[in-house]
Amino acid sequence: YIANGQAPACTAESQAAVTHFDLWKDTPAMRTEDGSLYASMTLNSLIVATVGGGVNLPAFKAARDLTGVTNVNELAEICAAVALCGELSFYAAMESGEFTSAHWNMTHK
Repeated sequence: YIANGQAPACTAESQAAVTHFDLWKDTPAMRTEDGSLYASMTLNSLIVATVGGGVNLPAFKAARDLTGVTNVNELAEICAAVALCGELSFYAAMESGEFTSAHWNMTHK
């Protein structure tokens, strides 16, 4: 987020999200195989920009070029995908019991 030139002050507003988990349903929005889990995330107030401010400084522009981002919608999709991946990782660690053991191992060496 910040590596792409987004304002650090906007992270507080942009962090509001709702993660949804549903079992497969035969609807256009949920085209998955029978019995699979459908995960999605709603980011109600994701603030991103590709013009103005410091977004065109060389380092920030280079970061966007690495990802192939050409417009604000593509950047928002990448931010949302990264956030959803983090949520999936978190829930998988919680469900498998790895979350607690990882924290225990990191703090009790």
